This record gives sequence, C-alpha cells and structure tokens, in this order.
Amino acid sequence: MTLKILHNANCSKSNAAIEILRDKEIVVEVVNYLQDPLDKNEIIRLLNALKMRPIEIVRLKELAWIASGLDENSPDCDVVNILTTHPHLMERPIIYSENVGVVGRPIANLIDFLDNEPI
Repeated sequence: MTLKILHNANCSKSNAAIEILRDKEIVVEVVNYLQDPLDKNEIIRLLNALKMRPIEIVRLKELAWIASGLDENSPDCDVVNILTTHPHLMERPIIYSENVGVVGRPIANLIDFLDNEPI
C-alpha cells in the first residue's frame, strides 16, 4: 500500500505526522496540496478512502469558508467545489492510500491508524 500525505510545511501537526511516519520508517509520498491542489476527482477518491463526507474535512473557522456562504448542510458537490478552489480549507494532515485514510488531527488519529492498518 502506497501512502500519501497532504502536507503543509507551515503546520505543526503536519510536520509532526511526517516525523512519526519517518520514525516508523514508513515511506510516504508528500503532496504539497497548497501548491498543487487536488482536482474534484482526486478529492472524491480521497473522501472515499477516508469514508467521509466533504464537510468532515473542512476547516470551518477559516475566513474563506465563512465568506463562501456555505454551511454544514450544503450539498457535498458545493463543498468539493470550494475545496478545489481553496485547498487551504482542507484539514491537515491527511494520510491516505487508495482504500484507507485518516485525518491526522489530532495526531493520535494517525498513531491509531498506523497501529491498526496493515501498511
């Protein structure tokens, strides 16, 4: 299973996740999603791996989210659309493969994921 991490180098949780993965000698593909945003299909595949709805990976306190006029009851397609144009609205870090994934916030989620998923 090839793991990827949606990484923001300015995020302490994202950097902590990278360190945990390195300490466990797990090779991951680092995806700087702020410089190279995911397209709609990639976000949908990510959500399928996470088994989550789009709203569950949105940083709801970000100004771009508040200004969007969307809310927690907005259609999934609208939330995916805003994530494509404002990738900084995605929670981080997100560690995933084709079939499984986890939002590594809090970092205990990542540790639990690594302890319970065959990697």
